[in-house]
Amino acid sequence: MLCFSCESWARYCFPNSPWSSLKFQEMLYSENKMLCVEMIVCKEIQKQTLKKTDRENYLYKKCRNQVKKICQLKKTIRKMRKGDALNILENNKSVAKLMQRLTPSFALMLQAQLKNDGKKFKGRRWTFDEKVVALRLFKRSPTCYRLLRRMWCLPSPSTLNNLLRLFSLNVGINDNIFNSLREKVKKQLPSNNEYILIFDEMSIREHLQYNNKEDMVEGYQDHGVHGRTNQVATHALVFMVKSIREQTKQPIAYYLSSSYVTADRLKVIIKEVCT
Repeated sequence: MLCFSCESWARYCFPNSPWSSLKFQEMLYSENKMLCVEMIVCKEIQKQTLKKTDRENYLYKKCRNQVKKICQLKKTIRKMRKGDALNILENNKSVAKLMQRLTPSFALMLQAQLKNDGKKFKGRRWTFDEKVVALRLFKRSPTCYRLLRRMWCLPSPSTLNNLLRLFSLNVGINDNIFNSLREKVKKQLPSNNEYILIFDEMSIREHLQYNNKEDMVEGYQDHGVHGRTNQVATHALVFMVKSIREQTKQPIAYYLSSSYVTADRLKVIIKEVCT
């Protein structure tokens, strides 16, 4: 005998159909037009519809895998369409003329806006040059950078900090910086390769931090090759080179001290930087 809930549901939803027929109710249940399993107590229908043969289970899993592949292909098509739209903009003559009138940094960030517009925060992708431009803005003013992120698509501060971790800037002379300066000097005219050495000492806040990359605690007095002590650093001595003919300046070395650097130690450090 049919259960009352199945018959009532079929009668309410399909009054003009043979709702009292068992075959009709089985058809509704198989097409997901009936109530859920928890609300149906008719065992005659459940036995015939819930049980599947081994081949049916195999085909069901195969169809489910094919549906996943279809969804992945649809996502790929959407990405390719968006990429085609970007290629059309890049090959457009009007856009090319506009890019020529813009500064290289602004043109680069404009392309990043078109590429990442409409994407989620974790779905945005950035090139190395785009991260460098964003890092310049972030280091100039972190507060202003947070405001710009509300209006434009920009990398997150954590992404920029991960970029900085790729470069090793240890206390003392940094060979990476000198190598970059050496390559830049080779490309310039000899008349522009005139620099002056500037150094200054500033107060810093006492802070200890563990560097898991170098496996050491940072924040103590550190003079590079001249040794470290267990005293917490309160001053930083920074050396910088500045071009005479161009508006170019670059820090090249820094040292941490627990107090002001003495004249004897400063003399040794200056010789080290100059040589």
